[in-house]
Amino acid sequence: MSEDTARWNQLITQAKTFLERVTSSAWDAAAAQFDATMSQAMPAAKLEETWQTIEAQAGKFEKQTGVRTTVDQGYECVFVGTSFANAPLEMKVVFDKDSKITGLLFTPPQ
Repeated sequence: MSEDTARWNQLITQAKTFLERVTSSAWDAAAAQFDATMSQAMPAAKLEETWQTIEAQAGKFEKQTGVRTTVDQGYECVFVGTSFANAPLEMKVVFDKDSKITGLLFTPPQ
């Protein structure tokens, strides 16, 4: 396994772990994966509020549906496909060089 493959596998695992923590309401554990900037912008309580808003709009979370990766402006990004009762969404998790989450976005799938 190449170093790049191992790195992507690590980031994919971290993104899936983050989703599992969010969907099981483990807000503090999920927020512990954030870098300093994200921790300030989205502390655990704000993460919980954001998730509740997403579920209010898209319906109850049902399952993870897939994963893809890309590099965007030098940042490694993992897109985790998700299925909610009313709509599918992609969770974009942006990682810094230290494997901390530095960005998070939910969008319609591409």
